[in-house]
Amino acid sequence: MDIPRKNEECIIAIEDLSREGEGIGRYGGYTLFVKDAVPGDRVRCVVTKAGKTFGYAHLLQVITPSPDRRKLPCPGGKTCGGCTLLSMNYEAQLFFKQKLVEETLRRVGGVSVNVSPVLGAPEEFRPRQAIMDEDLGPGKVEWTTDPVAAMKDADFVYTDVWVSMGFEKESRERMRILE
Repeated sequence: MDIPRKNEECIIAIEDLSREGEGIGRYGGYTLFVKDAVPGDRVRCVVTKAGKTFGYAHLLQVITPSPDRRKLPCPGGKTCGGCTLLSMNYEAQLFFKQKLVEETLRRVGGVSVNVSPVLGAPEEFRPRQAIMDEDLGPGKVEWTTDPVAAMKDADFVYTDVWVSMGFEKESRERMRILE
């Protein structure tokens, strides 16, 4: 297995997603994680970090798009950081979440089960939960999955609850304080 060098360009097929939502592809047997890549994509990418057994790459071009890829429905989809799976159609996102639960139960819990399909929300881009948090001061705090509405609000906060659940900073839902 040849390890690609930093700044080396590669063309790879994306086979799967990491739990953080990064595309996983192989370059001569070497594993690369590519943000914004979708399983089924054939992409051109540049290596940004190369370790001994895996590395990270930046997506330069989607050569052949996956059947599950869609045009970003939001103008801020690449910049706000709240929607790591936004490049995938909603059905593929739900399937990924189902698979993630099954793999986590198998890996962490040692249990092999078939998880029922994830039920999607009636509206893909609407808030789904509300919480109160005294540490944030007065006012209601709302998770928002509507990136356009979130971008109009300047008072974003991240919740450490997502870290304890295993989510990385980039994939945490944005929250906004409502007056």
